[in-house]
Amino acid sequence: FSLFTNCFSCAFELDEMEVLCECPVCLEEFSLEGAKVPLIFPCGHSFCSSCVESLATDLKGSLH
Repeated sequence: FSLFTNCFSCAFELDEMEVLCECPVCLEEFSLEGAKVPLIFPCGHSFCSSCVESLATDLKGSLH
């Protein structure tokens, strides 16, 4: 079971959904490829892959 999955259901074409298509950490728009691909957690929160990777790296470093 994966902690998160790729979230491609975000409605990029709808103007009113545009705000929901940005990472709440870095405030940059999600993309369909690269570092800004959205990852959605089981709780429903979504973050870009680069923010999730940065957090994982920070947490890994703090555990040593």
